[in-house]
Amino acid sequence: MDLHLLGMAHSPIGHEFCRDPYGDSMWALGKALIGEGHNVILYGAEGTDTRCCNEFVQCIGADTTQRIYGHADRARYMFDSGKGWTVADEAWTEFKMRAALELELRIRHTVPSVVLCSIGWAFEDWMARLSEKKHLVVEPMIGYGKTSAPFRVFTSKAWRHYTMAEDVANKRVNPGSPSKGDAVIPYPLDMDLFEFQQEKGDYALFIGRVIPAKGVLFAASACKKAGIPIKVVGQLPPEPDGANMRKQLDDLGAEWQQSVGPKERSNIIGKARMMVVPTIYCEPFGLVAAQAAACGTPCAVTTYGGLSETVVHGYTGYHCATEYDLVNALDQSGKIQPSLCRAWAEARFSCQSVGKLHTAYLKTITGVDAGLDWLHEPHPLEIIVALAQRKNSAAQGDPPASPAPENR
Repeated sequence: MDLHLLGMAHSPIGHEFCRDPYGDSMWALGKALIGEGHNVILYGAEGTDTRCCNEFVQCIGADTTQRIYGHADRARYMFDSGKGWTVADEAWTEFKMRAALELELRIRHTVPSVVLCSIGWAFEDWMARLSEKKHLVVEPMIGYGKTSAPFRVFTSKAWRHYTMAEDVANKRVNPGSPSKGDAVIPYPLDMDLFEFQQEKGDYALFIGRVIPAKGVLFAASACKKAGIPIKVVGQLPPEPDGANMRKQLDDLGAEWQQSVGPKERSNIIGKARMMVVPTIYCEPFGLVAAQAAACGTPCAVTTYGGLSETVVHGYTGYHCATEYDLVNALDQSGKIQPSLCRAWAEARFSCQSVGKLHTAYLKTITGVDAGLDWLHEPHPLEIIVALAQRKNSAAQGDPPASPAPENR
C-alpha cells in the first residue's frame, strides 16, 4: 500500500534527533510500515534519516531551518520557534506549500490515496480538502490535542477518552458519538536502539522536559527521601525559569545533564535502578516508560493518562499516587524482572508489533476485513509463560520461542 507520510518543518526525522521524541517516533513508524511491506513516501526536512521511507521528498532545506531556528539550543533548552507551536513561522509556511505541491503531484491520479498527517493540527487546513477529494486522511500517532482527521489513531485509550471529552466540551462532535474511524495503537520503538541490560546501577533516572508538569521535582524529592541518587536528563525551560529549576534540583541533590543522543540514552536508561515518570497531568502515552522497558528497566509512574497502560503495575513497574508510593516503588525496584520488561516492550511496542496493528487498521479503513485479532493486547501473563517456554526450549537445545503471540 502506498502511504504518504507528512513530516515536520522544524526538525529532520531520525533516531539521532531524539531530543524531539515525536520525530523519533515518526522515524520508527516509517520503519514499522516498511517492515510490513508498505511503500512509504515521506515529506520532510533536509537531513532526515531516510531509512524510514522508500521515497523521501525534501520540502524544506537546512539553510532555511538554520536561519529560522539556528539560535535554538535544543540540547539544553526546550525548543521554541519564536512563535511557539503555532506552525505559523516562515519555515512551516514554506514546508507546507512545498509539501502540498509534491503531494498533489503524486496523488491526483490515485483516488483514494492514504495520507498520514503526522501532526494533525499543523495540516488542519489540508484535511478537509483532501477528504472532499475522497482521499483517506489519517492522524497516525495522536498524542496531542485538537484533532480533525476523519481517521484517528490514538497512542492510548486514556488519551482517546480525554480527546473525546475535549471534543464534546468544545462542541466539535455530538456527545456520545465517537468516530468509527478511531483506533488505539501505541508508539513504536526500534528495539535495536535500546540495549537490554540485566545488571543495574544505584541511581534512579528521569528523562524528559525538565518542567514541574513532568513531575521532576516530585521525583527528586522522593529519591532524596529514599536515599537514592537521581540523574535528571533533558531540556530545561527557557531562562530565567531554567536557572530556577537548576537551583531547585541542586537543593534536592539531583544531578542534571542536558539531552543525550541515542547510544548514551540507551546506556543511561539500561543501567538505571528505576526510571521515574511522575507526570502530574494527563500524559498521552509516556514514551520514556516504554523505552525503559525496552532496556529492561522498571518504571515508577503516576497513573494519569497513558502511563497506566504503558506500565503494567507489579510486572514492569509500579503505579504511584503519592510521594510515599514513589519512595516504596524505589525500594521495591529489585522485584521487577528486567527480562519481563524487555519482553513486554517487544510484544507491545516493537516496530514489528506496532506495524502489524497499523496494517490491520489500514485494511479496515480501506474496506478489507482484518478480523478481531488485531485488537489483541499482550497480557503480562502471556509473556511470563512465553519466557518460561523459551527457557525450557533453550535448556533442551530447541530454537527459542517467541516472547508473545503475534498481533495479526
